[in-house]
Amino acid sequence: LVLLLGAAAPAAAAAASNEHCDACDQEVGTVLSALGSNATMGEIQRALDLACLALPVDTKQCRALVASVVYNIEKLDKKLLEDYSPRQLCTILSFCTVECCGTPYWPQEIHIALGSNHTQMVVMWATLEETPTPQVLVGASPDALSRVVPASAHTYTQGGWIGTLYTAVVDHLQPSSRYYYKVGDPAWVFAKTTYSFVSAPDENAPAVAPRRR
Repeated sequence: LVLLLGAAAPAAAAAASNEHCDACDQEVGTVLSALGSNATMGEIQRALDLACLALPVDTKQCRALVASVVYNIEKLDKKLLEDYSPRQLCTILSFCTVECCGTPYWPQEIHIALGSNHTQMVVMWATLEETPTPQVLVGASPDALSRVVPASAHTYTQGGWIGTLYTAVVDHLQPSSRYYYKVGDPAWVFAKTTYSFVSAPDENAPAVAPRRR
């Protein structure tokens, strides 16, 4: 859900509120229920455009959001009618709000991405309320998370998603090596689970010629 909210955000002019949430839920549910399970994305987009016309909002902005959401659902290889309820779609379209997390400070939505080079890994997570000293504990084994990597935080309220996102860049990694990590804040709580990743191979390593048999 947060991936779609982030992708649709450039088309949104303002943060979401719940003023028209119930009306959107009802209208989107009505127009989508009239479609068969084999409806094309074009048919779904036209149905959502009709919902925009029925809502007391800026129709042009609403249709721009619909186009952005449909495009990104296709890009993410998602099935709109199967994977998203009317309320979830209304959240993505900025008509409803949803809190990212069930508790204020417990880390959720933990994921990683490759950094700018093979020696880096980017670790990301979310909490509902911002914590003062977010960090990633990293080590070569689950019982030796001795390295502390500070994280940056920023509040995210695009679309209907409300929460705080954290980003930490773990650098100086050895190539093709397994590392273990845990995210959180010593002032509040760390995630219970210790995760692991394998760093990228050395992009500057010479290619190994195949052996002759």
